Order: sequence, then C-alpha cells, then structure tokens
Amino acid sequence: MSGTALGLRVDAVGLCCPVGMYAEAACAAMRAGIAVIDELDELVGLDADGESIYGSVLSVVDAKSQRDRATAHLERALHDLARRVPQLALARCPAILVTRDGRPKTERALLDLMPNRDLTATLRGGSQTAFEALVAAARWIAEGSTHVLVCAVDCLLGAIELHALRRAGRLRGPGNPHGIIPGEAAACLLVSAFDARSEGLEVVSHAGAHEPATLHNDVPVRGVGLTEAIRSALVAARVDMDRVDWQLVNHADETLFVKEHDMALARVLRAPRPDMPTWQSAQFIGDVGAASGFVEIIWAMQAWARGYAPGQVALCTCSDPSGPRAAVVVRNVSTR
Repeated sequence: MSGTALGLRVDAVGLCCPVGMYAEAACAAMRAGIAVIDELDELVGLDADGESIYGSVLSVVDAKSQRDRATAHLERALHDLARRVPQLALARCPAILVTRDGRPKTERALLDLMPNRDLTATLRGGSQTAFEALVAAARWIAEGSTHVLVCAVDCLLGAIELHALRRAGRLRGPGNPHGIIPGEAAACLLVSAFDARSEGLEVVSHAGAHEPATLHNDVPVRGVGLTEAIRSALVAARVDMDRVDWQLVNHADETLFVKEHDMALARVLRAPRPDMPTWQSAQFIGDVGAASGFVEIIWAMQAWARGYAPGQVALCTCSDPSGPRAAVVVRNVSTR
C-alpha cells in the first residue's frame, strides 16, 4: 500500500489520560517516568481465579461503566482543547470522532459531547484508525475546510473488554509479565493545512498495511506489515529512516509487537542504530486502543515545545492486535 502525503499542521491539542487531565501535565508525567497502574478490584472485581486485574485508571473519574468513563475522558480532552481555541471556532469546524467499537449508546453519548454533532463523522476501528482519520481530515481540507477537529477515545477497562483480554491471555500478571495493562484516554487534534509560512508540528505523511501474524493465529512473526507501513510513510514524506531522530510506538512489552518492531527497524535502517530513542506511552498509561496514535503525536508536540525532543523528525507507529499497521511521519518546523 502506498503512503499519502498529508501536510497537516497541528494547531491545538487536548488530552486526558490516567497521568494527566491536560496535555502539558500528561506529557510531563510520562517524561518523568510516572506510571499509573492500579488494581481494578473496586472497578471490575477479581478475575475468575480470584486474582487482581491491573489497569491504568484516571482516579478522579468514579464511573464504572465503559461508556461513562469514555465520555468523561472525551469531555475533559475537549475542555483542554477549548482552552486554546475559541469555542465558536470549534462549533463551526467539521470533525471526526474515532472510537474502537460501534456500540450505539456509547457512540451517541460521545457524539453529544462534540462541538457540532451535525458536522461530526465517525470512524470505528483499532489503534491504527486515528491515523486514518488524519487522511480524511487532509482530504476535507483539500476540498475547502480551513480546519478539522479529530478526536479519538477509548477505554479498555469495561467488563467486556477485560474479559476478552483475559480469555486471550493478554493481561499482565504473575504468569504473564509482558502482558498489557489496559488503560483509557481521549486525545484531540485541531489540524489545518501546513504551508511554507507555517511552523510547529507538521504531520507529513501516513501509510497503512496489514500484518499476517496476529495474536489469533500461528503465522510466524516477520514484521512485514509494519515494515511496509513505515517504508511507505517515509517515501511519502521524502525522508530516509536514517534521518528519523526517534520513534513513538503504541505497544509496551508484548512479545509479538516487540519482535515485529525490531524486525521492521532492522529492515528500514541502512545501518544499525541501537541507541535510537523509542518512546512507549503504554508503559505509563497502559494500552489506550484507538486513542494511542494521537497520544504519540501530542507527546512529540510537547517534547518539541518543551525542548526535550531528541531531534526534529519522529516516526509514530501503531500495531493493532487484529493485524492493521500504520505509520505517520511528524516533524518540527521552526522559522526562527
């Protein structure tokens, strides 16, 4: 699959996750290595074996249902964004809402929070879907929209989600130290066209692919899907991997994703770079599903704004357990 040049400028962001209810606080916490990992006994009870389930939870949200927790996060992320952008401007702005599933009640509750429901489209899918929303946003801007609001929200702490993770043997625990920590987050980006006079964060390109090896089959892990996504995104951005300063990924320590990432990196680099920084937000806020990609972009943006980024070009990737892979190239542009 070929990559797509996007040329999007990120004008404002909003973020709510277990380590912070606004972007600056959350990214500062992740930079400091602060992780929020708690027992979920009060939220979902013990598992079938009487053992605690662990997750990354925003403690100030006392709701127990997945729907209520997701809406609480989106409300706070939009509030964070609205601190930077006039509410009237957001109300006139076309928008895309990204969610993991199509549960009607959850989707309606989330749509009711958007600045203008009538101008909001929905995309449903896994961790790669937020990056796909950026392609749609770029198309709308090319067709005449000045700005597009893209929001992604997910909560893996509902009983159904946790049961599925437990049945798949993916939850972290004494017998599975490399399992995932389920988390929750909402992340919003306000984007416009990036031009020669722009500065700040540019989302340069996007590419997607499919990985044959998943957690649900016995196909050997070769990292072909992630390799294809990365290569195509780099070609569309006209950037060589050796010029990428660091990468942000959506996985933590699950063996399949670590292995495929190492394989993909070995294929796209001309020379080994064992010291290439890799930032993993899942280590601090858990797996946040459909919101993962935007968390990566917001963290990169904050790193450039606060002066601790390893360089001017970053690669963001998302690997979904069901097979989709996606990559975007982002860069910091300064006219000073």
